[in-house]
Amino acid sequence: MSEYLKHQNLGVMAFYAGRYRYSADEYWKAFLSVPSQTHEARYYLLHGCTSTLRGAHFEASESDFEKMRGILENKHEPRLFRVEAGYTLGILHYDREERHKCEEMYQRAITIGERKLSKAKDSKREETCLLTKGDGKKSTMKEIMMGVLEDCKKNLKQMNSATRVPAGAFFSPEGNPIRMTHQMLIGRGGTTLTNAEITNLTVVGGLRCDYCKKEATKLELCSRCRMGFYCSKECQRNQWTIREHKKYCRIEGQFEPGDLVQCARLKNNPELNGFIVRVIGPDTTSIEERYKVQAEGAVKGDRIISIKPENLNQLRPFDCRN
Repeated sequence: MSEYLKHQNLGVMAFYAGRYRYSADEYWKAFLSVPSQTHEARYYLLHGCTSTLRGAHFEASESDFEKMRGILENKHEPRLFRVEAGYTLGILHYDREERHKCEEMYQRAITIGERKLSKAKDSKREETCLLTKGDGKKSTMKEIMMGVLEDCKKNLKQMNSATRVPAGAFFSPEGNPIRMTHQMLIGRGGTTLTNAEITNLTVVGGLRCDYCKKEATKLELCSRCRMGFYCSKECQRNQWTIREHKKYCRIEGQFEPGDLVQCARLKNNPELNGFIVRVIGPDTTSIEERYKVQAEGAVKGDRIISIKPENLNQLRPFDCRN
């Protein structure tokens, strides 16, 4: 058995065994040992490595970044390989919350992919060389590259159109943190939400009573959801019954059908991070705890996806919004 086939088989077996770090390393070793003119095999191996890295099964090392940068800046590699590496670097930097580097990598990949080739043989190779994609279908180098470029542009557009706000961060009147969740990029949140509604969903509470709206230096906090603020026990009781806070009050990590929540820390669908989505209910088809949510108008139109609870940020209860 050739050297590259040995590493390839080890990479495949390690992936299905859940040893993702080892799998990515073996795919990379196979990629380095395969003949340079064998584009289909090289792409299969490179894609095996990059897709495993992008899957966020483990934290990428500095060595992983160096490998991808080496491919990105190697002018002798096919453009598809360089664009794939740039796209992967963008996601890896995003995972590290390095926004500027993420944007830089996406832009670099787009520049390389859209640059006109000087050699006719290179253009012909891109348009005629067939490669096998992850779904088993064959496409030309250029077709696959255009798909990766589209993903780069889509993620870049989402990042540039977003506004950074403290989503889900709530403080007491004294400034002490009550619940701090990850600060995310807020997108428009779908076609059904206006910017004003998004502000209502994510506004920091604790400055005035949620029932009578009177400003106060000392407010009582709802002990259950820790998101409702009241100037008196009477206001808290009225909010619970008259404004039905009991219907919308949630303990941390609790999600009910119809709730609006915010996607956060998603690795496989990073374009949805920051989007406000609607909970449909528990995903009963999944072995692990997941919720089905509807991303209304987000990126690719209405989408129903399954998300782990740790990737959902709770927002202000409906009755507590200004």
